[in-house]
Amino acid sequence: MDYEIIFNSTASNLTIALLNTELEKALNNSNGTIGNGSFVLGPIEGIRLFIVEDKDECISDKPCDENAVCNNTVGSFLCGCKSGFSGDGFICTDMNECFTAPCDRNGFCTNTPGSFNCTCNAALTGDGFSCGGVNCSVLSCQRNESCVKRGELYYCSSTEDDSDVLSDVEFALVVVLPIIAFVLLLIIVLVIYKKRVDKQGKEKYTADVRRQGIRSEDRHIENYSNQQDTQM
Repeated sequence: MDYEIIFNSTASNLTIALLNTELEKALNNSNGTIGNGSFVLGPIEGIRLFIVEDKDECISDKPCDENAVCNNTVGSFLCGCKSGFSGDGFICTDMNECFTAPCDRNGFCTNTPGSFNCTCNAALTGDGFSCGGVNCSVLSCQRNESCVKRGELYYCSSTEDDSDVLSDVEFALVVVLPIIAFVLLLIIVLVIYKKRVDKQGKEKYTADVRRQGIRSEDRHIENYSNQQDTQM
């Protein structure tokens, strides 16, 4: 129900005098005010007058999720999830902010209802958003970062001169492609070497067969000559 009746005329024949009398009684009974001041005239049913006011559903019904904010409007209400929550206001779900990696890379993130906490790793100092160590060995910096000293501590910092840092494409061209070319060249050399070895093996086998054939033929001729000598 969007409105509540706060004044109901009971007069059988409504006149200005009777209306003033009933309104005066209502004011006296409510310490000088009727409703919350946001009231309108309701329909006149027959000869009776109703005065109604907007109902604050946020107070009476509490329709929104416990992690939402309720805003009363004239004749209705609006629900909106609080910061750190997502949903339609009637159902709000906690958002895990740690998925967006808000903390320093040398720290860790802990999700909490509607928020998160950042803490530096062991042996490091800071608020979790910026973590420093006593030397570079205790830090885990990325390839495009360098270890720099600030005050008494060392931090991971993005390289100011991008020309000194290889991009992914440059890294592929300078490092990966030469390795691939070397591997391909090695494979080609091995293939050529294997073919040469196979060819030499075949040539040797053919020569051996020829030599064995010649020796067999010589023995056959010698045997034949011996037979002829015996017959004579």
